Amino acid sequence: MTDAAPAEPDAATRHDPAPDPAPDPALDGLRYADAMAELDAILHELERGDVDLDRLAGQVRRAADLVRFCRGRLDDTRTEVTRIVTDLDTGLGSGPDAGLGSGPDTGLDSGDRAAP
Repeated sequence: MTDAAPAEPDAATRHDPAPDPAPDPALDGLRYADAMAELDAILHELERGDVDLDRLAGQVRRAADLVRFCRGRLDDTRTEVTRIVTDLDTGLGSGPDAGLGSGPDTGLDSGDRAAP
């Protein structure tokens, strides 16, 4: 037994994970709720064992595409909400009139406010 480190596998034998596939153009314009409903239908079909063997790989591929799509939408929404909240916290202040035209960031003065 030697203390030598194991040799690195060469490129031909190394198994690198496949890169994420390109976005499916069939997902363009798809709403999050519709993607979740389709994913739910596919999962129920798979759980029941009703998928024809010839369609199984296609259904699993579609489910994976839908999961990636939904995760992306969730990430995008989380980023946008975080940005909005950060803008509120740093740009408009946190007083009771924040965002109602009381600060210089809005370009409004107190005379521009609507009456309650």
